[in-house]
Amino acid sequence: MMDNSSLTTVKGEDTGEINIVIENVDDIFKRFGYMDSHGKMKVIYHNRSRLSVELEEYIFRSIKYHALDKTMILVLHVPESKMNRDIDVLADTIHKHFSYKAKETELLLKRQFAQWRINLCTGILFLVLCLISMQILEAFAHIHIIKIIKESLLIIGWVALWEPLAFILFGWQTTRRDKLYQEKLKDIPVVIVRKINRDY
Repeated sequence: MMDNSSLTTVKGEDTGEINIVIENVDDIFKRFGYMDSHGKMKVIYHNRSRLSVELEEYIFRSIKYHALDKTMILVLHVPESKMNRDIDVLADTIHKHFSYKAKETELLLKRQFAQWRINLCTGILFLVLCLISMQILEAFAHIHIIKIIKESLLIIGWVALWEPLAFILFGWQTTRRDKLYQEKLKDIPVVIVRKINRDY
């Protein structure tokens, strides 16, 4: 625990930081509840092992503004009046949450590759059928409409391959990059700073 003036001692010259001001400690954790008749959420309990959706999205969005190899720290500014035992588990909760998210993203990536491999095989089979159909229609190539059908089959066959090939060549990189950022966050140093309220 430290105050704002001593924060610079834990930062390197090239270290980036994500700053979060915490007014209510309960807002950090994932909430479970229900919507009442007035459309307001009634919280039943807070899951101390998971972050709230809002906090997760803010942290994840913030770190993606920085290069993967940049050293980062997460700075939590907490009013002294809100210091309690929940503060002590914050760093562990953040690390465990993003460790879980990294594993979740890795599983998603594996499932996507499995699905797109099936789609690619299906696309290749469809293209082969289109090429065979074109060969069959070759005997009627002198008929104008048959010529159009042949050209259409070739286009449709290649279009069927586009999405699977696009994912296998390029699409997976975004998901993998997200996973790398999540792995970075599961080990990010967390600094808790007393928020000093100054009266001017």
